[in-house]
Amino acid sequence: MNDRPLLPYRVEGHAGSRAAADATAPGTRLRLTVGGPAPEQVRCDGFVLTVPVDPAVRHAPHLSVTPVRGRAQGRHWWIAADRTDPAVLRLECVPDEPATFNGTWSVVFEIDLAAPVGAAVVGISEHAAAGTAALTSRTAQVPIT
Repeated sequence: MNDRPLLPYRVEGHAGSRAAADATAPGTRLRLTVGGPAPEQVRCDGFVLTVPVDPAVRHAPHLSVTPVRGRAQGRHWWIAADRTDPAVLRLECVPDEPATFNGTWSVVFEIDLAAPVGAAVVGISEHAAAGTAALTSRTAQVPIT
């Protein structure tokens, strides 16, 4: 496993979300931006976002996400949620076919959670490659701004 992801990731968090309308705790809206200016072309066949959540929140996180189409690339991205670990929400983000980020476009995900996020950072684990190299996994912590 390598140290740094090849793609730029930015995560913004805001208190409150549509998913929290029927919940007792205030929810969180995460805005995840993947891609943008980069020094080289990157192929990506998916990544996993791990979000720390309060394990005391027993109900499902009421994840609200719609398929996203990346501008200029026409790719659909799908998000599957896994709450096997009660302290972590794992979101697997996969394009319908591998996406090639050429440094001129990005994809944005709006993720509504019924529970507050339990930390100031999220984990990113991408499966990507620069140019024609073989796909490899890279993991990093990304601050929530």
